[in-house]
Amino acid sequence: MLPISTPRTTRSDRPNLWDSSASEEESLPWLSALCATKSALPIRPGPITVDVMDGPATRSACVISGSSPEEVERIARSPKVELRANKLGTLVTGRPGDLVIDYASELPGPVYDIMYSSRTGWFAVTVYRGLDQTMRWDNRPGEHPGYPRADDILGATSPIAILDALDVPASAIGYAPA
Repeated sequence: MLPISTPRTTRSDRPNLWDSSASEEESLPWLSALCATKSALPIRPGPITVDVMDGPATRSACVISGSSPEEVERIARSPKVELRANKLGTLVTGRPGDLVIDYASELPGPVYDIMYSSRTGWFAVTVYRGLDQTMRWDNRPGEHPGYPRADDILGATSPIAILDALDVPASAIGYAPA
């Protein structure tokens, strides 16, 4: 491997594209010629089929324990989420994304971030107690879940039981047991 300070050498019939002093006029004909070779490449006959599944790859919801929807809304609100009271506090459905971190950093919690992929069957709950006490339960024992592993969520150890313990309808994340 060449040291970074060593200049790259190029063939004399094309400009050095690594050289920022090369003008646009010098580089464009070469690039156009390269793109034109694409038509000379063999292509697979027949239609191209793309496997597209409906909906997002992973759906999520979160539960903020001990906080009302009004308290949660004061921290962060997005048109991509819906807030409603549940037996633990507030259920956030839709696309909470990074709002979960905002909720965990500002509210006493715990905050339960529930994720499910219908494509892979992966189900996980990340439990935030503030931002420095994070744990995760997932349905892939034996694999590292990305955080210290939680043995259960409020005593529950299966996706359906966890959703019930957190008062989250399975439909909120598109969960359907296999």
